Amino acid sequence: MKDHRRFRWIGVLAPAFVGAAAALSCSQASAVEVGFLYIKASLEVGVDDPVVMNGRTYYRTVYVIVDPPATDVTSFDLSLEHASWLSFDAAKSGPYGVFSVGGDSPTPAPGVGTQPLGVLPATGKSPGAPLPGSSLNFTDSAGVLNVHYDLGGPVSAPGDQDLFLLDFDLATPLPIDLSKSSATYLTSGTGNAFNQLSFGCTTTDSVDMCGSPESATGVSLSLAVPEPETWALMIAGVGLVGLTLRRRRAAMAVA
Repeated sequence: MKDHRRFRWIGVLAPAFVGAAAALSCSQASAVEVGFLYIKASLEVGVDDPVVMNGRTYYRTVYVIVDPPATDVTSFDLSLEHASWLSFDAAKSGPYGVFSVGGDSPTPAPGVGTQPLGVLPATGKSPGAPLPGSSLNFTDSAGVLNVHYDLGGPVSAPGDQDLFLLDFDLATPLPIDLSKSSATYLTSGTGNAFNQLSFGCTTTDSVDMCGSPESATGVSLSLAVPEPETWALMIAGVGLVGLTLRRRRAAMAVA
């Protein structure tokens, strides 16, 4: 008999990634000071894409918010390792605030220790498009997402705000039970979901540089999915809805 319990906690079963934090390197452009106050950015991880099944709300995607920006920034670079059960979605990802066109300006809420997963609100944390004249590149290969954002000129945030939202779909679509899920932010070592390999920026301000005192080297997720009994009810419900719709279409075609 198949043991269904192994499907209940995909965060626990996901392989821990071995990638250690790599040394940070940035090229220094003409008349641009390059400096690092801290070598990691803070991360905030949560869930999005709600769906109601069997009277309960579940979630189908995982997001990562990256902070912080700095003053007079000309470029950002991030290398983020992610688990194989997470698939990066560039269409739902993008910059925030003054680093974007039409993006919101959320206040950073960096994850610390082990805490419940948050839910991305419908308003207030939507990313925007890259700035005119800038160049934003996402490269996702072999489980490593590289983000390079060349602003083409100095940009400063008016206050402390998040920089980027990165969206990840579950490679195997499974609804996440928020009430039983959590994230653990690591200050050393590697996580089973995300590992921050490098983060840096170029800026014309040699004093107020990029980085975060509440940085995370990696994030481990414990994502609970419905029990097998609940799954059976959900599948039966979806099948019933599909059958009803097919019968309605057939009745309309006959009429």
